[in-house]
Amino acid sequence: MNFYEVAVADRGLKTHQTLTYSCQDVLKVGQAVQVPLRNRAKNGVVAAEVKEPKYKTKPIATILPLPLIPEHLIKLALCLAEHYAVDLGTCVGLLIPNGANKKRRGDSVEQKPRSTKSAVELNEHQKKIVEAIEASPGSYLLRGVTGSGKTRVYIELAKKARRNKQATIILVPEIGLTSQMVDEVMQYFTDEVFVIHSNQTEADRHKLWVAISEAKAPIVIGPRSALFSPIKNLGLIVIDEEHETSYKQDVSPKYHAVRVASKLRQLVNGTLVLGSATPNIEDYFRAEQHDGSILEMTQPVQKQHKTEVELVDIKQRDRFTSNTWLSDPLLGAMKQTIADGKQAILFHNRRGSSTSVVCQNCGWVSMCPNCELPLTHHADWRKLVCHVCNHRENIQSVCPDCKSSELVYRGAGTKEIVVAAQKLFPDARIERFDSDITAKADKLEERYESLVKGDVDIIIGTQMIAKGLDLPKLGLVGVVLADTSLYLPDYSSNERTYQLITQVVGRSGRHQD
Repeated sequence: MNFYEVAVADRGLKTHQTLTYSCQDVLKVGQAVQVPLRNRAKNGVVAAEVKEPKYKTKPIATILPLPLIPEHLIKLALCLAEHYAVDLGTCVGLLIPNGANKKRRGDSVEQKPRSTKSAVELNEHQKKIVEAIEASPGSYLLRGVTGSGKTRVYIELAKKARRNKQATIILVPEIGLTSQMVDEVMQYFTDEVFVIHSNQTEADRHKLWVAISEAKAPIVIGPRSALFSPIKNLGLIVIDEEHETSYKQDVSPKYHAVRVASKLRQLVNGTLVLGSATPNIEDYFRAEQHDGSILEMTQPVQKQHKTEVELVDIKQRDRFTSNTWLSDPLLGAMKQTIADGKQAILFHNRRGSSTSVVCQNCGWVSMCPNCELPLTHHADWRKLVCHVCNHRENIQSVCPDCKSSELVYRGAGTKEIVVAAQKLFPDARIERFDSDITAKADKLEERYESLVKGDVDIIIGTQMIAKGLDLPKLGLVGVVLADTSLYLPDYSSNERTYQLITQVVGRSGRHQD
């Protein structure tokens, strides 16, 4: 009889410890199994082989037909549980694909077609950056202005990793950006490029999990969950737009992908590259403590138009004669941009139609009963919604406190901006991109090619359109209510506002006519 320590994937198991089970078969570390726990079958992974304990043990029920989970991922789950003070079972759940015990057909994973774009050679500055990183594996903060070619540096490092038969993980902050990153990567690689994200079905994610674990030197692209892909020989981790808050997971197990990636790099003795035009102050400070770990890319790859920035004070109401939120200079620039056959972006980091509902008679404000935050009005849904806990209420016709009908809708969200743009530009092709979009065909990742081709005239959205989009026909960027995020009750609101505005302004002027 053999005995093994098993890390059990059970959220109800409030412990940081593995459990001991017996098995007649000889198992390897990383084997996925099913074990009895409180009279229920739970998935787990073999963490170590041990001697026979003095206490009685239960036998392992089933050996799951899955490839071995790499040992560094098991160690990572143990470190995650200890560092973030979360039960081990929740962390182990990140390693085993959902539905691991289901029988599935042996369908192969469909590979993305090779990009039709032509590959671009490295310039001298990019070569120096690549040489500096290759000379000494470790952690690097790559600070490069928008359009400086950071993605091309990532790809060159991935090529070197593949030549050394090592795998690469490239993290992107939003699912919507995976299409663009894949398009870039597929200019240089023909196989073993995998995209993984939460919008995929359980069956698709299972097939990808198996394909990645069997690949020799895969390149895995996706959001933060891609860190837990079952890669055998990991050599390079890239985190693009490393400053983005979406790298922080807010549901259990709560973790920050940058910190987890740093630990993962140590476990595999690989290279970690954090790329951003506006890196986090805390990450920049950490990098400053290590000589040579900050690399700068100060010049764009292509000669760009000088971006002209005009500030419009919303208190000057004579400059807002056509719309409450869109100034006359902005509307004039949009009209000219569309006439020139180019695209315009309107960035507003607020979803919904109105940001709050207020009674003019008594001052009542529609508040979430759970979060004590104003409920956002969604006119198309005829609902008031909390964007934190998703609490929903029907729209009220009278004030619940004073019964007055003097209710007003204050503030504006992306839906209200769309309504305004449709009235002002009735012939323009207008699309909205934010997390309220539920139809798959309308999501940013599905519409990426049409955006690049210029099939959309006015692009309206939240922060997802500010992150790394490269649109050749983009001629104008408008930031609506640019300073509102400065007043959020967050110590980093100033830094966050700077990052968002810098990123969205950086979408323009990237291509010459």
